[in-house]
Amino acid sequence: MMGREAMLGDAAAVEPAMKPRLGFRQRTSSDAESAAVGLYRRFSLMIVVAALLVAVLLFLVTDVAFDPAGMGMAMLLLAVTTAGTLCRWTNPWLRRVGDACGMMGLTWTMALAGGFISLLGLRLRLPLADDALLRADRWLGVDGPQWIAAFLTRADWPAMVTMSYNHTVPVLTLSLAAQALAGCRAEAWRAAFCFAASLLTVCLVSILTPARGLGMWLTDATLAQLPGGAARYFWPSFDRFYSGGGDAVLTLAAIDGVVSFPSFHTVMGLITLGLWRHSPIGFGLALAWFVQMMAGTMPLGGHYFVDLLGGLGVWALWFAVSRRVERQH
Repeated sequence: MMGREAMLGDAAAVEPAMKPRLGFRQRTSSDAESAAVGLYRRFSLMIVVAALLVAVLLFLVTDVAFDPAGMGMAMLLLAVTTAGTLCRWTNPWLRRVGDACGMMGLTWTMALAGGFISLLGLRLRLPLADDALLRADRWLGVDGPQWIAAFLTRADWPAMVTMSYNHTVPVLTLSLAAQALAGCRAEAWRAAFCFAASLLTVCLVSILTPARGLGMWLTDATLAQLPGGAARYFWPSFDRFYSGGGDAVLTLAAIDGVVSFPSFHTVMGLITLGLWRHSPIGFGLALAWFVQMMAGTMPLGGHYFVDLLGGLGVWALWFAVSRRVERQH
């Protein structure tokens, strides 16, 4: 009896000690998510500020005029989204709306800064990297122009690929908003952080590797079978800024996806997949879109195969950093 009473006494003594421990674990998990969200947001803002400073520096050292036409509405949109995230909402639903507004404002500002960096970087007129990128593809056993021509001899160009590629930004934007409104704060802010960090990395690398893309090597017969502007839609902006002429004017309309290496379309696709990785249905739909979108990166976007690998590497780097931040908190 004494042994049983002693055991019961020990269990009773242990029970109070376990309850706070379990409660502590729950609070730690919630606090860890809040801490990770705070770090993602803080780092993202720092990256955006750094990108804006780089854009201003490039503007000062290049002979490019600036036309603010069209910026008024953009600035108003940015002000509204910023106000939405700065408000201290007590309603849980409004708090989620505030998160969504904050991410929209942050990613839009980063996209604006990144677009300006990529255009202004062309004014430095570093040697074109097209020959090197094509050689890298062939060293990997990939002949993009031949692949595209061979495909078009067997089938018409699929409209679904064009639609998926052209809607990359809306798909990513809607995915970000959906995760924020669903209350998945850590995943949504992780994606915003990866977007900002990856875009700045891509734009800085692209300054060193300016390229007109795979469209340089496609025959007229091949281009005639692709949608209008395929692989060449960004050439007018690219040539205007790279030529060194005096007609280059920095405007909102001039931003036209002039980056070849690394591929930011690949980055955006992978960020979208990451946002839905915990939802079997959402991930399945995102994967179906991703496959179609990636099929259009070379013939429609004019990317080399090595561009796609570069985009994969950039995304993997910053996603790994985001996971490290999450584990440490």
